[in-house]
Amino acid sequence: MTTTVKKAFNTSLQRFKEGDEIADGADLSPHTVESLTEAGYLAGRPPVKTTAKPKTDDKPADDKPTEQ
Repeated sequence: MTTTVKKAFNTSLQRFKEGDEIADGADLSPHTVESLTEAGYLAGRPPVKTTAKPKTDDKPADDKPTEQ
């Protein structure tokens, strides 16, 4: 997933202009994606859809306490 630049900004390694797309994991130091998004430089990311499936064990649970 990529993030879109709303306002031009510079990083230590690169200049970004309006409309550029930034891939996940790109080095934006000394900035963070969160700080740039909060400041209005990056378009907000769409919510991540999670499809959590309940974890089931193949074997039945043993509820009996063990004797020592």
